[in-house]
Amino acid sequence: MRILYLNFKMRYINKTRFYFEKIIESLNGEFYGPGHTPKKTIELGVASFVKDNGPYDIILCDEYIIQDFSNENSPKFRNHACNFPVTELKRAIEWRDFLADYKGLKIIVLVQSDYWNFSNKHIEVLKKTGSFFICYGEEFIISKKEVIKPKFDVRGLNKSIYEGWNDNFYKFVKNQKKKIISFPELVSKKDAGNTPFRKKRRKWLCIGANYDARVVARQYIGRNNFRPDIWFRILFKVSEKINFNIYNKFWTLKLLNYLWGKSIETSKFCYTCGAITQYPITKFFEIPVKNSLLISPNIKGLDPLGFKNGNNIIVSEPEQLAKVEKWLVNNPKKTEKIAMNGQKLILNKHIYESRIKYIKSTFKRIFKSEFKGSFWQKGGYYFR
Repeated sequence: MRILYLNFKMRYINKTRFYFEKIIESLNGEFYGPGHTPKKTIELGVASFVKDNGPYDIILCDEYIIQDFSNENSPKFRNHACNFPVTELKRAIEWRDFLADYKGLKIIVLVQSDYWNFSNKHIEVLKKTGSFFICYGEEFIISKKEVIKPKFDVRGLNKSIYEGWNDNFYKFVKNQKKKIISFPELVSKKDAGNTPFRKKRRKWLCIGANYDARVVARQYIGRNNFRPDIWFRILFKVSEKINFNIYNKFWTLKLLNYLWGKSIETSKFCYTCGAITQYPITKFFEIPVKNSLLISPNIKGLDPLGFKNGNNIIVSEPEQLAKVEKWLVNNPKKTEKIAMNGQKLILNKHIYESRIKYIKSTFKRIFKSEFKGSFWQKGGYYFR
């Protein structure tokens, strides 16, 4: 099977996109786009490239084809590191037109998207350009209507997210479920932590964006514990003050991922959440793979991913952390076992090395016209 991936070679602090590219590489996929392909070849156009190098059984494409690109210098294009001019991202306009007319199998990859704020125009582009879509399945997405009378008691990000949240993508996934290749976040076996649980030198950690649950959790953690996440906040503030973008350089992204990984691995208890949207974001995988105990509110995606409260995760609201900590400290063997079970789940089900076989079998079904959608249930990947 010949696979072509229309792709911008770039890196984000979130490594999901990078690991998905690794999956395609393992399937001997070819890459076309800035950072991958000589400029002269790109200037000839994607249609010319496909004509000269095809035919291809499947063509994949980044989510950049749904962008507006009305302002090529917009800061939203600078949260990544790349080795080509940012204006090259406008190549996605050509790709969008090509895919709209292309008659073969085409899959849009949406692993770097914020699903909560898709516009109607974004949805229209998806319908015109894609045969299938790699993204969160319906088992990981809730409707805004499911959040009843939210209270924004702390100065977190939930309020701003809620105000910009719509159900456009939620409805799209529901209506197009036969075309959805369900793809939650993931890590790599190389991310696994080797520090024994009992030898971790810190008790608590809560890193990441200021979602409300995390803000409340940090208020508790900071009363009796040193908070290593403070150093990250100082770093971000200093960088902003001196106008130094830490998100658009390969070396800074590599350093940040290293420091975050070390902070997680040296901490026993790690609290996170999925914001008000309740998404199972990357930290739900980054924490347990380090053999640290994942503690989180109950979100929709936990059961499909294979998480079980008291077995490989502790489910708790941030206001209950004092009670949770008392139980953890008084039950060290059970606590260590839960952390170990969490790492086992991730290494068995949610590393890119394991996902290769899922994507390969999915592509085979698509090529044979046998694919009717996929989903996750209790840690397993299934076809409809």
